[in-house]
Amino acid sequence: MMARNPDYATPEEALKKLCPFKATSDIDEVSGQCISHECMAWRWHESKVLISGNGLTGLSFYEKETSTTHGRCGMVPL
Repeated sequence: MMARNPDYATPEEALKKLCPFKATSDIDEVSGQCISHECMAWRWHESKVLISGNGLTGLSFYEKETSTTHGRCGMVPL
């Protein structure tokens, strides 16, 4: 399992945040709240997991692992 990165949030935590797009646009929305993983800008946390190789040869192979519990707003740079 991946370690928790402070730049990422659970979908439930994101619902408590303001949407940066709605806060800076002229769209007349009922709420400026984030809609979390239902938004097209939502990005699930991805990390590389070593599947084979070692540091001696410099040849290592990684596999991408995508979280199902933590993500971030793609409108906000890391």
